[in-house]
Amino acid sequence: MIPAPLPLELTVLRQPMPARNWSVHLVVNGRHLASHTPSDDTCRAVHGLVDGVRQLLKQQVPWLPGQPQTAPPPDIQNRRLLLHSVGVELFHLWLAPCWDDLQPLLVANPSICLTLLSNTADVLNIPWELLQWPDGTLLGLDPRILFRRRLLGALPPSPSCHSTPTAAATPLTVLFAVASPVELTTTAADEVGFSTPFVSLLSPPLTADPALLSCTVVQHATYPMLQQYVHNIRPQLVCLAGPALISGEQGFFGFEEKDGHADIRSGQEIATGIFANSSVTLTMIVGREANRPPPVAAVAALCQGLVSQQENPAMGWPSSGADPFFSAFLWTFLHNLATDVSVDQAILMARQAIHPACAHMGHPAWVLPVLYA
Repeated sequence: MIPAPLPLELTVLRQPMPARNWSVHLVVNGRHLASHTPSDDTCRAVHGLVDGVRQLLKQQVPWLPGQPQTAPPPDIQNRRLLLHSVGVELFHLWLAPCWDDLQPLLVANPSICLTLLSNTADVLNIPWELLQWPDGTLLGLDPRILFRRRLLGALPPSPSCHSTPTAAATPLTVLFAVASPVELTTTAADEVGFSTPFVSLLSPPLTADPALLSCTVVQHATYPMLQQYVHNIRPQLVCLAGPALISGEQGFFGFEEKDGHADIRSGQEIATGIFANSSVTLTMIVGREANRPPPVAAVAALCQGLVSQQENPAMGWPSSGADPFFSAFLWTFLHNLATDVSVDQAILMARQAIHPACAHMGHPAWVLPVLYA
C-alpha cells in the first residue's frame, strides 16, 4: 500500500499596518517545525523579481521552436537568468532558514503534501512553482511534492491530502462551458481564443477511444445552462472558459444571458449553486483576453472562492486557448487524467511535457496552471 503524503504546511503571514512585517511558519503533521521573520528589504527585492516574471507572462510568445520566426527572437539568456534568479531567491527568502528542518523530511518521505497558507492573496499568487531547491529541482516539477494554495479561512484539505478525479469512473466525463458576453469580449479574437482548443479536443487522437474520455463543449454558456448540464451529464471535470473578474479579493466569472450580455457570478455562488452535491470533483478556470496580460489575480480569486465552499480542488489557467502552450498542456493533462492517475500526477506530466519548449524560450507559461485546495 502506498503511504499517504506527509502533510506539511507553510504559513506566510503579513501583519497589518503599521508594522507590515512578515512571519513564516512551517508545520508538519500539526506539529510546529520552524519559524523565521524575513526582512522587508529582502521581501521587496524578491517581489521585484516576481514582477519581472509577470512582465514576461504579459508578452505573447512570438515564436515556437521549429516554426518560422515572425519576429526577432527575444533575449533568451536574460529571460532564463531572470527565471533562475526568481527560483533561487524564492527559496532563500521563504525556506532557506528552515532548510535544516525541512531537508530530512524530503529525504525520508517519498511524497509530501505542501500546503501554502497565507492571509494575503498576493503571496498565493507568487509563481511558487519556480522555487528551486538546492539540488536544482524546481518545486513545480518535483514529483515528490503535491503543492496546494489556500487562503486562511477557507475549508481545510481532506485528511488524505490526495487529489483524485473520482473513484474509478470510466470514461472521464469533461464539460467545457464557454462564455463570451458582449461587454467583456473586446474583439472577435477573444471568443475564438476561449473556444478553439476545446472544440479541437473533440477530434482524434484524444477522443479516439470513447471509453476513455467523453467531452462536451457548450458555447455561449449561461448560468442555468451550466446547472442543467452538470445535472444531466454528471461530469467529473468542468472547465469554465471565459472572462474572470475581481473586486477586492473576490473572484467572479462572466456567464452569458440569453441576449448575450454578461451575467456575473462569484466563485462562492457557483460552488454552492451548481457544484454542491454534484459529481464534479475538479473545476478548471480558463480565460485571457486577446493582447491582454494573464488575469492571474482574478482567476486565483475565483478558484479561492470555489474552494472556500467545497472540498474539491480548483485549477486556474489564466491563459487563452490561442496561447502557444495551452493546447499541449490541456491535451496531456486530460489524456493522463483519463487513465486514472491523480490530478497532481496529471498536472506534473502536463508541465513536464511543455517545460522543455518553455525553457528553450525562457518563457514561464508552464507555471500558469495552479491548483487550489
